[in-house]
Amino acid sequence: MSPMAGVSDSPGRIMSRRYGADFSFTEFGSADFIASSHPDTLKLYRFTEEERPIVFQIFGSDAHSIRLAVQKLRPLDPDRLDLNMGCSVNRVAMKGAGAGLLRNPEEAGRLVEVMRKQSGLPVSAKIRLGWDDQKRNYLEVGRILQDSGACALSVHGRTASQGYRGQADHQPLRELTSALSIPVFGNGDLQNYEQAMDLIRGNALAGALLGRASIGNPFVFSPSRHILPTEKIEAARHHLELSLSFHGYRGLFVFRKHLSRYLDFLAPEMRKEYLTEVDAVALERSLATLQERLNGVGKAATA
Repeated sequence: MSPMAGVSDSPGRIMSRRYGADFSFTEFGSADFIASSHPDTLKLYRFTEEERPIVFQIFGSDAHSIRLAVQKLRPLDPDRLDLNMGCSVNRVAMKGAGAGLLRNPEEAGRLVEVMRKQSGLPVSAKIRLGWDDQKRNYLEVGRILQDSGACALSVHGRTASQGYRGQADHQPLRELTSALSIPVFGNGDLQNYEQAMDLIRGNALAGALLGRASIGNPFVFSPSRHILPTEKIEAARHHLELSLSFHGYRGLFVFRKHLSRYLDFLAPEMRKEYLTEVDAVALERSLATLQERLNGVGKAATA
């Protein structure tokens, strides 16, 4: 499961693992906030044993903050650390962090070295193809990161200036797998398991990261098949329970982005009833009633 703010929280990671993901990333946290023990940021790195292998992703541009952040995170015992070099949001990239590091790959290499030495753990990085189409420096970045000791590289097939516009370009992946000796993972616009496997096989990749397609759709991590509405509701109920357990009452609202996709078999006006519910107990009851009704319809149809 790809790192996504507000999506790859502990409940999201648990669902992805239960439905076939091999590993998952945390949401990315600011090295400055981690270093200062900001409680909301440290919560991003809470996980259960069920989620292993778990990769902690952080972003930052200052080696001192990165070192302090790793000191804070290391006792939590992640399986791997990852440096975010793909976030193109202005408040991150324009400060030299996230995708901003694509414009300073030597510094990115130093940060990877700091993370490795401070943690004693494998350290990977997630990048984009470059800052913009005039500076698609993915090969240079990949080589520097490899030379700095990065254990793997994940590549989103867009530039920072693209954000999420246009189509992901996966053609550079073959160049990277040929030029580097470390594992390379592909990312961007993958809609299902089969697309991910085609990308892996076609470019000699170590794997692929599924992101937005997994929102309210943990089934994407397994071979495609027709998912019954009752299966979607069952998964939604488990996800809601996990979200409430992890986030408390706020979990109801965090869960809504997933619920819309889980209930995509309903007409929009019918979905609205569930998406606007502000009582978690009432929502669970409504989902259970819907599941029972659909189960009854299914049994009647096969009788």
